[in-house]
Amino acid sequence: MENLGVHDDDHLGIVNADQESLVVSVRPTVDCDDDRIIALDTQTRDILDVEKGDTVAVEPISLDGAHHVTAAVLGGVPDDPVVRAELKRRLNGRAVREGWSFRIPLTTGTQDSVAISITDCPGSDLTVISRITDLEFVALSEVKSEDEASDTDKITYDDLGGVDDAISQVREVIERPLARPELYDHLGAESPSGVLLYGPPGTGKTRLAKAVANEIDAHFESIQGPEVFSKWFGESEANVREVFERAEQHSPAIVFIDELDAIAQSRSGRKRPEDRVVTQLLTLLDGLDEDANVIVVATTNRVDDIDRALRRPGRFDREIEVSSPDRAGRRDILRIHTRDVPLGAGVDIDDLARQTVGFTGADLAELVTEATRVTSRRAEDDADLSVDTAFSALRVTNVDFEQALERVEPSAMREYRVTLPDVGFDDVGGQTEAKHLLERAVVWPAQHAETFETFGLTPPSGVLLYGPPGTGKTRLATAVANAADATFLSVKGPELMGESVGETVGRIEELFERAQENAPCVVFFDEVDALATTRGSGSAAQDSIVGQLLAELDGAEANDDVFVLAATNRLDALDDALVRPGRFEHAVEVGLPDEAARAEILRIHSQDVPLASDVDLDEVAAVTVGFTGADLAAVCREATMRAVDARISSEIQDPEESQPKDVVTHDEFLASVDSVSPTVAESQGEQLGHHPSMFS
Repeated sequence: MENLGVHDDDHLGIVNADQESLVVSVRPTVDCDDDRIIALDTQTRDILDVEKGDTVAVEPISLDGAHHVTAAVLGGVPDDPVVRAELKRRLNGRAVREGWSFRIPLTTGTQDSVAISITDCPGSDLTVISRITDLEFVALSEVKSEDEASDTDKITYDDLGGVDDAISQVREVIERPLARPELYDHLGAESPSGVLLYGPPGTGKTRLAKAVANEIDAHFESIQGPEVFSKWFGESEANVREVFERAEQHSPAIVFIDELDAIAQSRSGRKRPEDRVVTQLLTLLDGLDEDANVIVVATTNRVDDIDRALRRPGRFDREIEVSSPDRAGRRDILRIHTRDVPLGAGVDIDDLARQTVGFTGADLAELVTEATRVTSRRAEDDADLSVDTAFSALRVTNVDFEQALERVEPSAMREYRVTLPDVGFDDVGGQTEAKHLLERAVVWPAQHAETFETFGLTPPSGVLLYGPPGTGKTRLATAVANAADATFLSVKGPELMGESVGETVGRIEELFERAQENAPCVVFFDEVDALATTRGSGSAAQDSIVGQLLAELDGAEANDDVFVLAATNRLDALDDALVRPGRFEHAVEVGLPDEAARAEILRIHSQDVPLASDVDLDEVAAVTVGFTGADLAAVCREATMRAVDARISSEIQDPEESQPKDVVTHDEFLASVDSVSPTVAESQGEQLGHHPSMFS
């Protein structure tokens, strides 16, 4: 772009080897810094009849702006003025010619996109729609065929984010065998019959399958799980056979089965109608001719429910995990979904990626859509933006995204409290030793993975925090997750207890499955003593629950991306088997703060409080011996409440007072100390004791 002297949204003429040309709008490509390479989407490559690696000529094109253009909208002109304004904005700068048709993506309204056809454009040459163009929308009477409509809205690898590893594997096992079958024939290698994409809902499995079909221009046949079933005997199997027959007739082809678990669950001893479909699918996979050049791609988020006969070489040869995106992946996804959104100057995509831990690709798409809805509602309430032409200045702001974040939750983990609180180690007063150990056990392995690998060191799988109530165990756990940039799953022991032993065991198993799906993840068990009491001291049912927890902890040891934290104030009640290497390797005491730590905690909790000049927090710390962090937070709240009471009382008694008191005084702090009782009595602190298996 620098060499050619063009800028964003300028136009380039692209000429192929046959001297066929096309005019495109130019934008910089983030992931390509080679000035000999340009990136063209699939639709543009199809029009020019070029493949990846071909050579084209490029030259800047100067186009005159059109005075009047009529654009016909398939399905009718949108009634919503916000949608019409978005259409105008997206068409601005586009090169057009009469008779051209294309699809415009939308982020507002109820439709994802609309089909546009240019029905009236003066002159036979190319022209460009500009801000001065009188752009008129009319209803499109002709209805496009399904194939024509789909060709204008193809998904490519550029429309996927956060799944780079899955794309690499898919290209290896699907794209290469279909695009270069002669290479596999020369090497005597068999191309795979099927590929199974598995992972949480919303991570992009379906989009990935469609993208690979579009990238290699393969015929695409789709089977939507429940749609194949029929009430007539044999018709369900016939529906599946017809799809495979069409694929073989139009090879190279991909047969895509969405939600495979809906039609291919494990066969039981009892005969069911669904079992016939499984048998038919097995027969078709075995009967695929090597020369047919057909690959079956299936998706599921319940991989363990699929009949195991399908999960062997010769059928589904490769299973590829499409997991929830990490921070870099979330950043890429947000950039993809906001590339056509007018963002305000204060929107920080990197910060949004940090705040959306646990979000899948679908969640992030919904977040962007919700932010645009917030913007559109704001526009409707703004009298100055009631005219269509005024919408050009409308931007999606950081405040809009903040409101959207309050309404959109991670879909994969709505049963659990998933947060990345704004709490760091600096927000935890005292507990120097505990903070250092947690940083070494959780944060360092994430930030310095290569160093740990060099020394052959495996990070600990879990840490147990113990101490009196209110000393900051939960706050430390949230600070760890924040520092490690990990998903945070927080559950209290009693929350996992079900009506039966099987239900409780199932909840524990599901919790760790979710943690692995959304790794890196910190699983925090608060009040773990309610879940894992000493075996033999209770019922056999309780012993089974402890056994399941031990088994899951052993499984987490093999996964470096899942770290388990637990907190208890009843150390003596825990089962001995929990506190050994490979489970909770370290037990960290989070005890009562000393005087210096109490002063630090008071400063943290009063940093947003207007303090009088006479307030001496060191003196307050000296008179709060035996207070926990929660007690000290209560002292700050009580002192502030006393100041608020005094302010309101003075306003009621003397409304004309010109200088009411608006600070918290030292006397109010001392009075609040007298009114807040320490939650931990000396006798209770002595009862906490030390676990004999942890300490010499």
